Order: sequence, then C-alpha cells, then structure tokens
Amino acid sequence: MSDQRNDRMILILDARTRAVVEQCSGPGDDGECPNARGGVVPCAGHRIVPAYGTGIEGWRLTVVDTDRHTCPLAGLLQE
Repeated sequence: MSDQRNDRMILILDARTRAVVEQCSGPGDDGECPNARGGVVPCAGHRIVPAYGTGIEGWRLTVVDTDRHTCPLAGLLQE
C-alpha cells in the first residue's frame, strides 16, 4: 500500500471557536498518528474536518476524548 498522506489535508479546529488550530494528513499506512505528542493525537479534544484527499471531505467530527491515542480517522479514509 502506498502512503497517501501527502495527498490529504485534515483541518483541526478549536471545538468552541471553530478556528483552525492545526492541520494534519491523517493516519499513516499503519493507522497510527505520526504527529502524536506524548502518545496523544493533536486532534484530541478538538473538531476535525477532512478538507481533501480523504473520500469523506466535509464531514465534521468532534474528538471528545482529550487524551486519545489513536487517529479517529483510521479505518474511515478511502484506500
């Protein structure tokens, strides 16, 4: 399987203000978050919006768990 991360953009928004606080490329081929800090994904406690390259563009998902360790999009993205 080829790494499609370079062709994807997911916006990470503040859950309250909806301002963009970060962006990512989603999970790696193994489904893990390559941007996890201390084991916690950067979207933990935020809202995420796949912008392009995912097959689920425009979905809005709130990541409620503030210490989530796995990518919430793993398994949802188009192969």
